Amino acid sequence: MLYLGITSLRQLPQNNQLKDILYFESLDKYVTVYTEGRKQLCEQSLGQLEAKLPKEFIRIKRSLIVNKKQVKEVFKYFNSRYGFIMQDKNATQLISGRSFKGELDKW
Repeated sequence: MLYLGITSLRQLPQNNQLKDILYFESLDKYVTVYTEGRKQLCEQSLGQLEAKLPKEFIRIKRSLIVNKKQVKEVFKYFNSRYGFIMQDKNATQLISGRSFKGELDKW
């Protein structure tokens, strides 16, 4: 099993299995790892993570990397962007950036 070392918030486990990760979101200098019902800070930048993650993860926006296996639905959004509905209880919706359209079209 692959594990990703992360810094915990609120006494959460120190490691996450990659298959359980929904997405990574970057805000300012911090990257947050989202799993079902949990979020944790990561010690690495989004660029560093992107280089290390397997091909099941795809960058959809400058601030977002999603786990393809955790995407429930993809739909066309306006202005050359895509919407993603994740497989969590809240059916989280994420919107891609226009500059990532070419890579997302290949997927």
